[in-house]
Amino acid sequence: MSVRTVVKWAATSLARTWEEGKPTLQQVTYLGKTSKVVTWTPYGFDSSPPKGKLALLFSLLLSADDQVALVGSPGEGPELAEGEVAVYHPATGNRVHFLDDGRIEIIGTDDILIRPGSEKKVEIDGNLEVTGDATVAGAAVAQTTLDVQGAATFTNSVTSGGKDVGGEHTHSPGSYESSQPVTGSSGVPE
Repeated sequence: MSVRTVVKWAATSLARTWEEGKPTLQQVTYLGKTSKVVTWTPYGFDSSPPKGKLALLFSLLLSADDQVALVGSPGEGPELAEGEVAVYHPATGNRVHFLDDGRIEIIGTDDILIRPGSEKKVEIDGNLEVTGDATVAGAAVAQTTLDVQGAATFTNSVTSGGKDVGGEHTHSPGSYESSQPVTGSSGVPE
């Protein structure tokens, strides 16, 4: 029994087929032959490799009917420092990068979507720093709330209802139920 007959180079030739609860199958081409084989991924990971991706094809017990392919993407991943790990999408460049200094970097070439299950929430236990604009929007804008428990500090202006409510605004006193209307404005807040 030769290792050469057990392990072969192959290439994916069709997209995979998926059925719930069954092994994932993908057509591969090797040594001028075409076969549908089980594609193997580590526990907790999955991918749907496109056509033309390099694979290692293992023949179990030297059987052409019992083959497993490990599809890879050598040379397509991000540059990593020693000890670093990345989960990435070769076509888009999106990735989750586990840096060697303990930080986790999420890089997206478009919007990044975090979607908890129904009636669930996203919790951040620690400091949150946002560089750039932030929008808070709910399913119905009128019902959207931003609940700040503790102090809130605003460095620049704050706008509510299209009006600046920051430190440079004034208030008009309105009118009282008397024969004389009240006129004038308050001073700027201190």
